This record gives sequence, C-alpha cells and structure tokens, in this order.
Amino acid sequence: MLITYLICPMMSSAHMVIQIMRKQGLSFSTEHFIAQKEMNYHSYKDYDVFNLGGVTIIPTHLPGQTSGIIGFLIPELRTAILGAACANPTIMNQDSSGTVESYREGLFNLNQHRSEFNSVLTPHSNFGEPSLLVDHNLYWTELILLNKDDGFRIRLGGKESFVSRNKRFFHQQGYSGNIIY
Repeated sequence: MLITYLICPMMSSAHMVIQIMRKQGLSFSTEHFIAQKEMNYHSYKDYDVFNLGGVTIIPTHLPGQTSGIIGFLIPELRTAILGAACANPTIMNQDSSGTVESYREGLFNLNQHRSEFNSVLTPHSNFGEPSLLVDHNLYWTELILLNKDDGFRIRLGGKESFVSRNKRFFHQQGYSGNIIY
C-alpha cells in the first residue's frame, strides 16, 4: 500500500460516523469495523527509486494540500499518481497545507521528470488528467506569488479563501489547473 498523505487534524470517516450516530442517540456495534493491522512503514526521500512487485515507484514531495503530501511516478505506466497533491483544484487553504512557494518548488521539481509520465491520477475532477495539469498548476502558483491570479474570494471549510482561476472567465493558459488558497 502506498500512502500519499495523512491528515492528522481531520477525523477519520469511521470516527465521524460514530460521532453522528452518538449525537442521534443511536448505538453501534464494533463488529462492523475491521481491526487495524500492525504495519511497517518505510521512509524514503524525494526521487528515491524502489521496486513494488516489478513496478518502479519514484516518490516526489508536493507540499500542497498538506505540507507532507507526496505523489508517485510510475515510469512503466507513464503515470504520476498525485492524488490531491496536484489536482483541479488543489486545495491549500488548511492549517496543514504547504505554502504556495513550497508547492511551486515541488511542481518545478516534478516537471524535471516530465518525460516519465503523460497522465496524472487525481481524486478531483475526472480522476485522470493530462500531464498538462502540472504545468497549469505551476502557472497558477507563479501568478499567485506575483499577485496576478484571479483571486476569486470564497468561503471553504469555514475559512475565507481564494481561487486562483475564476472559471467564469476564459483563460488562454492554465485552463486545467486551479488552486484554492
């Protein structure tokens, strides 16, 4: 199993269900929950290369949605599994999010390996995006840092936030990327 990130400040889905059930006076049986197994975790550094059952896996740090989030390049499949690390939109308005500067650096480093992937797997939008998404989110980080993005104000998760690309407007560049910060 590859773990791309853990969100410590947020509750697990099972925990949230239990809380809701308790508030409604409902009981639950623990027999419906699967016990956690002890797992061994292996640490790795950016762009270490390791073999997972005959498939090459290359981790890459993309501190966006969380400061510790990573993605994985799989050269044999020409795919980058980036999850929420590079999505449309990439959500970076949480206390645990990375900075726009560090996210930009991670995207820049990922682009150095561009020849190794042509598709991106992400949980947002269509689950699969063209690799151009990396370029487009890099484009939006640049505009955010220059204070030239759309800066569309929204409220998300109880926080005042900004959307780098207002979808109401046509954009010649960056049309498949977006960042909420």
